[in-house]
Amino acid sequence: MVVGGGLRDERGGTATAWVYRSTDLEAWAYHGLLTTRHTTQTDGEWSGPAWECPQLFPLDGRWVLTLSAWEPDHPHHAVYAVGDFTDGRFTAQRWSRLTFGPSYYAGSAFADREGRRGLIHWMRQVAGDGWAGAHSVPHLLRLEGDAVVCEPHPAVAAARTGALGEATDGHDVAAPSSAVDVEWDAGERSALRVAADDDRDAVVPVVVLEADGGLLVARLGDERWEMPRGTGPVRVVVDGPTCEVFTTAGVMGLAVAAGPALRVAVEGDGGARVFGLS
Repeated sequence: MVVGGGLRDERGGTATAWVYRSTDLEAWAYHGLLTTRHTTQTDGEWSGPAWECPQLFPLDGRWVLTLSAWEPDHPHHAVYAVGDFTDGRFTAQRWSRLTFGPSYYAGSAFADREGRRGLIHWMRQVAGDGWAGAHSVPHLLRLEGDAVVCEPHPAVAAARTGALGEATDGHDVAAPSSAVDVEWDAGERSALRVAADDDRDAVVPVVVLEADGGLLVARLGDERWEMPRGTGPVRVVVDGPTCEVFTTAGVMGLAVAAGPALRVAVEGDGGARVFGLS
């Protein structure tokens, strides 16, 4: 069992992961430190003074540690390290940021029936209308060099109900439900807009994603968040009150306003293939 926490000191704290062992899952014995990192260390990515929900697993011949960076009363985002695991000790070779936006936290690792590694995140800020938080769709993981790349698990594409059309500049695509799976070929300067058609036939903005050079910017009303653009198409999954954005450089989770039906639009160059989801 790997347990996350932190050790307080005069410089802010040392984030820590402890290891415990058990033969019956009832009596547990302390087995030492898995790894530690001080909050002042920022090589690659800052990881905070304390950790929550550390997950250690093999991936494509390496070992990966994912965790959520925490400060008192302020949970941040998910961070990961790629490294070596020997004699019960993890040694990080590279630290990087995994998630962006205000929602993803406390990722839980799994292996699917084919042994592929993935994560499911708690999505914060999803509340109201019967919701008290939500889970992300399952994320499938792979290594590209020393970088962890996340994409929706193939089960998400298997849940598509069919192609609804391609949104281009001047041509919107309407979806009959509040769930869509979008493959967006974002240009250097373009935007993807998702809006909800409410019961009064009014169009209510849900989220706007803007490609701006090497950045991808998400806008919800007056709020904005940034993440690296990465390469290739951007995958966007909207499912009721959640929006998830996947690039080769990270993932972003957002709590959004749900609607009974959606409308997807593209501004600028590029286009977006829109699929319904069951």
